[in-house]
Amino acid sequence: MKKAYLGAVLFCALGCIYFITQADILWAVITAALAAALAYLFLRARGQQPASPAPLVYITPGGSHYHSSPACPHIGAKAQAVTLKKAQRQGLKPCGHCAGR
Repeated sequence: MKKAYLGAVLFCALGCIYFITQADILWAVITAALAAALAYLFLRARGQQPASPAPLVYITPGGSHYHSSPACPHIGAKAQAVTLKKAQRQGLKPCGHCAGR
C-alpha cells in the first residue's frame, strides 16, 4: 500500500510539472492538489501528522504583485506558483483584485 501511495504522488507531481511547462496553470493546480491529498492520505495511513502546507500564490516575471487565483484577470500568461512567503520576500504586494480580499 505504501508503494501505491508514493507512486500516485510521484505520478501527480510529474503531471503538475508537465502542465506547468505547457502553461496550463489550472491543470497544474489540480494535479498538485491531488498529489498533496495523496501524500496526506499516505502520512495518515502511517499514523503521522502531516505538516500544514504553505499557501501558494501566483507571480509573473517582472510583476510587482502576487495573485491568490490563477484565474485573476490581472495575471499574465506566464504565471508560476510560489509560496506566499517567497513572494513577500521578493517584495511583491498583494493584487488588489484577487489577493487583497
